[in-house]
Amino acid sequence: MVTDVDPSSAASEVGIRVNNVITEVNHRTVKAASDVSAALQRLGSRSALLLVNRNGRSLFLAVQLTPQARCQMFLDQLKEASSCSYNPLLWSTFIAIP
Repeated sequence: MVTDVDPSSAASEVGIRVNNVITEVNHRTVKAASDVSAALQRLGSRSALLLVNRNGRSLFLAVQLTPQARCQMFLDQLKEASSCSYNPLLWSTFIAIP
């Protein structure tokens, strides 16, 4: 379930709203937020077709992630997977932030 949408994000621009449930990314079923993030990361700069459940209705939304959004998703996944504290020097070795 979508719990937050940045008003200036690509997600907001295409119509993703709080409480939407993303059920597919490019016709592949996703069951958790981590599945959505992983599917979008694999797409790189290509567009994604999302199947979204909104108030019991299904609709398709097309979205393309900005480089900043992909970077933020990557960082969020690393933070979730790590029990270590945040170290900006370590993180900068993994990804170049534009």
